[in-house]
Amino acid sequence: MSSDKAMVTTPSADALGTVQAGLPASAALPPDVRPATAELLKVLADGTRRQIFLVIMRGEFCNCELSEMLGLPQNLVSHHLRKLRQAGFIEEHRDPHDGRWAHITVNLEALSAAWEGLEEALHPSRTGWHAPACQVRAKKLGPAVSPPSSVGSTPKRDGPT
Repeated sequence: MSSDKAMVTTPSADALGTVQAGLPASAALPPDVRPATAELLKVLADGTRRQIFLVIMRGEFCNCELSEMLGLPQNLVSHHLRKLRQAGFIEEHRDPHDGRWAHITVNLEALSAAWEGLEEALHPSRTGWHAPACQVRAKKLGPAVSPPSSVGSTPKRDGPT
């Protein structure tokens, strides 16, 4: 009984060509964003939560005020505030005169840390230029198939038709 084992091979960096500045293709992957930045992107991916956060960026708000401003049920606002609080991007304290109301503000320290990571990873000055490896290989090997001489022409076939 023969054992057929599936072999998985990955092309070497040399086979893939080189990228900008002569680096092997395997070295081309950028590092991921900071964890705080990833959390900010994740938590603000929801449009309602993003809108709530943008309102809170203006200053301190009461949860009932947010509900009224955004035209959302209080339990939905509370749900999104919980997600923002768990991510660390808002702080909450109870109204000193009426403990039923929670006052919410942005956690500036957490937001600043996430923003630094965002700027570090996604600042427009970090954009670069890279020629696709297939383009580099094609230039080395030459064209594989010549394009037709005129638009709409059909390729000629060998043998009887």
